[in-house]
Amino acid sequence: MCRGFSPTRIRLHDKGVHCPTDCVNCNFGQEDFAHLFFSCPFAIQAKHMVMLFWSLWKRPNIMVWEDVTESCADAIERVKVMLDDWEFANSLRTDMQLATQPAPHGLQQQAAAVNRLAVVLAASATAEPQQIKWQPPASGRLKCNSDAAFSIPHNCIGVGIFLRDDEGTFVLATTVNFEGVYSVEVGEALGLFHAIQWLSDMQMDNIDFEVDSKITKDAFIARRDNISEFGHIVEASRSMFHSKFSNSRVEFVRRQANVVAHILARETTLIASAVVYYAIPNCIESSIINERLKYANRPCNLSAF
Repeated sequence: MCRGFSPTRIRLHDKGVHCPTDCVNCNFGQEDFAHLFFSCPFAIQAKHMVMLFWSLWKRPNIMVWEDVTESCADAIERVKVMLDDWEFANSLRTDMQLATQPAPHGLQQQAAAVNRLAVVLAASATAEPQQIKWQPPASGRLKCNSDAAFSIPHNCIGVGIFLRDDEGTFVLATTVNFEGVYSVEVGEALGLFHAIQWLSDMQMDNIDFEVDSKITKDAFIARRDNISEFGHIVEASRSMFHSKFSNSRVEFVRRQANVVAHILARETTLIASAVVYYAIPNCIESSIINERLKYANRPCNLSAF
């Protein structure tokens, strides 16, 4: 396959075999190597299944080696991210191939080709959709990230919560842990509840609360009756939020942009009691600095920390 020896119809036709050249699977397009394995709708569907199987296989490995328990939604979200990255990479490669074709005759056609190439090169140099990263809030606002980690060996859940300003500077952080292992949905809801409670106790506002559980965020916004434990926690969070905050919001963010909160939550499973940090915890210091460098695109002033 890698050496181009697959007996596709195009290859058979080139070798003198008289046969149709259209794809057997979809009857659309020429059946060459690229179409059969990458462009054919059947191949695309199969690729989705393969990625899903890979993501499901990865889940137990993460549980064993990283002590992280993922929900089904997390596994599916990982597949979506991979597919988005794959489609972007292939679309960019296709545009580059079209833009670098031999220049057509005529000054206007040549100028158009040059302009098209310039646009593609600029996009490839600046676009970074694969790198989902933490972003600072709008000017004058604060951002609060929270996450939950689950430790079966220690029979506990750890919640990590940290606050940053509009320049990405660390403000405060806290941790909470609970004995026993609950469902992922309950753990994530507890993380949001304690984040709201912590900042409401300090009478703060203008907060962007970020969670990487879409289920929790959707339930928080939906305002539907849910008599489960998860539903009661979400309802308590919503009630406290609307009574204590006037200019704040709860948003969903992908796990890649919530790494620091997850690291802090995982560290919390090793701590016996709740802790409030007025300086950056050692476990997340390098991650915070790296994230600030990525979004700021300028040297990081360590004195700001």
